[in-house]
Amino acid sequence: LAARSSAGGDLGSQATLGPVKVVGKVTAQPQKTLRVGFGDVAELLGYTLDTPAALAPGASFTVTLYYRANGPAPLDYTQFLHLYEPTLGMAAQRDQQPLNGGNPTTAWVQGEIIEEPIVLTVAPEAAPGSYRLLLGWYDAQANFARTPLVDGEGNPLPDNQAVFEEMTVQQ
Repeated sequence: LAARSSAGGDLGSQATLGPVKVVGKVTAQPQKTLRVGFGDVAELLGYTLDTPAALAPGASFTVTLYYRANGPAPLDYTQFLHLYEPTLGMAAQRDQQPLNGGNPTTAWVQGEIIEEPIVLTVAPEAAPGSYRLLLGWYDAQANFARTPLVDGEGNPLPDNQAVFEEMTVQQ
């Protein structure tokens, strides 16, 4: 069959389509509910935390995030997930676009549930002590400004970051 452009021009026998996104159905549920709004783009529904019996330097753990998209974002946000304490420093961190760039926020579809496992490894030099697990988004392409975050009641979150919980790094 002959392919024609929207203006009626001849495209030969084939046409190239733009990217097609297939949205799957997420059946897993977060273990912990935590409602956080990321501007008009999305809402964090909660997370699941899978940690070893003893969290020590060099140990890895997984945080699975569950977002519900309100639609595509105006830009590709980078999310950060940090295990941090101001007096002790950064124990673990991961800064990346959702699904390691495989599902950028500009491609999100309204109502889509994004399930994202993120593996963090505690730095070998991390000091023992109590740290907070923090999540937020920022614009890595321009000025690194953080996306405004609000809690489930619409209240702004300090430093535009969500605090999940405290975690103790052992000796």
